[in-house]
Amino acid sequence: MDLNISRSALKTRITLFTLAIFVSGIWSLSFYVSRMLQEDMQRLLGEQQLSTVTFIAEEVNSELQERLGLLRQVADRISPALLGNDAALQAFLEDRTSLPTLFNAGVWVTRTDGIAVASLPHSAERIGVNYMDRDHILAALTQGKSTIGRPVIGKQTQPPLFAIGIPIRDTRGKVIGSVSGVTDLGKSSFLDRITDNKYGTNGGYFLVSAQHRLIITSTDKKRVMQPFPDPGINPALDRYIDGYEGSSVYVNPFGVEVLGSGRKIPSANWIMGATLPTSEAFAPIHAMQQRMLLATLLLTVLAGALTWWMLRRQFSPMLDAINTIKALSDRDINQAPHALPVSSQDEIGTLIGSFNRLLATLAQRAQALKQSDERYSTIIAASPVPLAINDEHGNITYLNRAFIQTLGYTLTDIPTLEAWWPRAYPDPQYRQWVAAKWAQNMEEAMRSNQAFTPMEIDIRCKNGEIRTCLASASAFEDGLAKTHLIILHDITDRKRVEQALLAAKDRLSEAQDMAHIGNWALDLLTGELTWSDEIFRMFEIDPEQVDASYEIFLNAIHPDDRDAVNQAYSDSLVNRTPYEISHRLLMNDGRVKWVHEKCTSDFDAAGKPLMSRGMVQDITRIKQTEQALICARDEAERANQAKSEPLSRMRHGLHADESRE
Repeated sequence: MDLNISRSALKTRITLFTLAIFVSGIWSLSFYVSRMLQEDMQRLLGEQQLSTVTFIAEEVNSELQERLGLLRQVADRISPALLGNDAALQAFLEDRTSLPTLFNAGVWVTRTDGIAVASLPHSAERIGVNYMDRDHILAALTQGKSTIGRPVIGKQTQPPLFAIGIPIRDTRGKVIGSVSGVTDLGKSSFLDRITDNKYGTNGGYFLVSAQHRLIITSTDKKRVMQPFPDPGINPALDRYIDGYEGSSVYVNPFGVEVLGSGRKIPSANWIMGATLPTSEAFAPIHAMQQRMLLATLLLTVLAGALTWWMLRRQFSPMLDAINTIKALSDRDINQAPHALPVSSQDEIGTLIGSFNRLLATLAQRAQALKQSDERYSTIIAASPVPLAINDEHGNITYLNRAFIQTLGYTLTDIPTLEAWWPRAYPDPQYRQWVAAKWAQNMEEAMRSNQAFTPMEIDIRCKNGEIRTCLASASAFEDGLAKTHLIILHDITDRKRVEQALLAAKDRLSEAQDMAHIGNWALDLLTGELTWSDEIFRMFEIDPEQVDASYEIFLNAIHPDDRDAVNQAYSDSLVNRTPYEISHRLLMNDGRVKWVHEKCTSDFDAAGKPLMSRGMVQDITRIKQTEQALICARDEAERANQAKSEPLSRMRHGLHADESRE
């Protein structure tokens, strides 16, 4: 593998990682700066835009107030008599030279029926036309309110226009007519500063009637008299209609993101607005981002080249060390590796020096491991316990001398476990049980990483002899392979002794049962008391439910004999002499048994009691026989006495007769 160009090479990874950090840092900073700059610019442009809109809104509001004031003056000077004289009223309007200046579409006067009776200019042909359907006329005549009406298309002129309606009152304040002034948006008017100017290059102004959701006039002539979107379609525009005054970024009805500002015109419930596409507003930021992208790419290439050159220069000693290590790996494994050359005293030189010290340590460990393996082999070979080693596939790879001497099999006889099972366990059912149990224990041993609990099995030797062994096994790594060490403890002789002891115990128990004699032993150091089976039967106690104890023994003794027995045992410990006593046992059903007890104790050199041993014999039948004999004797004595009394009386009578004679 070419370490100079490989993608997995350390130089490549460090270079790529460095570039990733550098590029991510530059881009994060660029994004953060541009984001903050855009927010600051948006706030600044919004404030400037709102300031401009506020100025225009105040100018429009002032113009509207001036026109409202002029119409009120005209309405105040129209008396009921003047209103009833059409010619005089027409002349009155024509004398008001300021009206055409403020109302470029003229002025007209109506009575309460809404029909125009005087008009300026006269050429507008409004006289005789009913304007009761106009909201500003209706509000003036029916509600007595001064109103700026909804912008509409004129009845006599087609351009859009809006009108102002002022009620005419008599001396008592009753509405007797109205005067209206009309501004034609198609002619020169005070709103030309809105329609004739742009905001920026692609931005513009617009004037909206909030009440009617209608654009009165706009820089974009196509939007004049166009309705606003219905409520809910554009929440940003709804916000301005609902009275918001300020700046925000939103998407207009044409799908263009704009920076917009709005300010209310209180005289007419209008909204003065201005918009500027964000592509134009934030064009400097976008240009800066492109320049930063170019600069980032150039810096990335430069940083990558410099990083690669520096790493190539700094890692050259490590590359030499790697080549040396590759050459050493092809040498004989038993040959000790040489130390690597250290060409610099920097971090890489420290790394190579540490690696050299590691090589020395590994060489020492290899030597120690070799010695350990030799000791291990010697111990395995010389162990008196039969040992076998097999691999994970069941191939037996080693048998020590004790295994061959004890069982007689060699590697030639049993090369695998599958070959050994039929010879060691001829009975198929027993062989199947041993194999299943062995596999289960081995699985548990591998899962717990410990040797499993020895299992007792009978093994048939090569010569046909059956020997009993405790078998266990443990798994360990032998190089790269996993092997199993099988350990067999020959317990044939011990099993024979155990069987002999069990037989002797059975005979003793049988003899005790026949003689009704039980024995017990009490360890005075630990307090452990053991009873023979005969004592449990004698005391009628279930050994599965109750453990033997001195308290149970005392509680079973007849209350009248309990103190005597306890005192006899205590005296024997004090005097260090055996004791012998007969006493009664009181059964749970009220029956009474007689037992004869003998006890002796062992003492240390200082006279401290260590162990007490005793024998208890059931003598109930003997006592019953003695009692029967005593009863028979007493009965015989009473019978003899009964027979002797008549003879005595007869002898006494004879003696009396002889004395009388």
